[in-house]
Amino acid sequence: MLRSGYDSVMNTRSSFRSLFAASSILVLFGCAPALRSPATATKATAYRTTQSMTFSTLSRYSTRAERGGIGLSTDAAAGTTTPPTTVVAVPDAAMPEIISPLPAVPPAAPDAAMPGGIAIPGWRLTIYYTAVESFHSGATQSVTGCIGQDCSGGNSDLGTYPATFVDAVHDEGTGRITSGPNAGKYLNWSSGVGYWLDTLAASGYGVALRPFVSAAADGGALPRGARFRLVDPLAQNDGSSIEAGFAAQLRNTVWDVEDQFTPGLGGAGHLDLYIGEQNQANFTSSDRYVELVNATIIRVS
Repeated sequence: MLRSGYDSVMNTRSSFRSLFAASSILVLFGCAPALRSPATATKATAYRTTQSMTFSTLSRYSTRAERGGIGLSTDAAAGTTTPPTTVVAVPDAAMPEIISPLPAVPPAAPDAAMPGGIAIPGWRLTIYYTAVESFHSGATQSVTGCIGQDCSGGNSDLGTYPATFVDAVHDEGTGRITSGPNAGKYLNWSSGVGYWLDTLAASGYGVALRPFVSAAADGGALPRGARFRLVDPLAQNDGSSIEAGFAAQLRNTVWDVEDQFTPGLGGAGHLDLYIGEQNQANFTSSDRYVELVNATIIRVS
């Protein structure tokens, strides 16, 4: 089909050459004015329009034609090779029979259950962390529980540790052991298991907690897997602001709900943010152990 279209153009061009030659003869004999009669001018205009459309159609396939071997034409009589005529394609709207516009794709409807990018105000934000045994001292306490997480109410001997460390593990959920035969392991606690030994600081879902990423929430507040950011202002419950560097750490991250509260400690407007291991003694008195009120979050997913 493409080759036939190309031959048609060449035949048209040959006819035009013949017409041009005839016109030249008429000029020599003084008959040129007859060619500019209104009827003849109208026919010439129609011819040029037809030729332009034909060349435009051909130009749309020029690349394919060259790849298929269609390039130069040979004048058999003269024995010369004529380069293909350079043509300019007309806009697509002028050739609706060849190129049709693609249908518009409507935007996807938002998922009402996943209000990504929507600001949700009125949250209470608290901090939790992994206790570190070396920052605790004083009276010791023996701990019994499970050797692993896949049990409940175990009574295995898990070691003896400072009582304040054991209390911190109960309150925060995880603690890294730094002495004795279990050094390097974690003493964890949850309401469903009690105390247990583990190789990681585990969330209530059994996955490793990630500093400045992991967050805990009740299912009625945010579902597991929900992701969010914090925005200013970040104000404490006494109205004071928090340390600027720490505030930036809280804002410049995307939090992921991959932990859950001990039953009764969460609530519809409460989120708990995990910031990693304690870095000083009496960590709960530091400027990083804060409670923020009336905070606004931006749901990312």
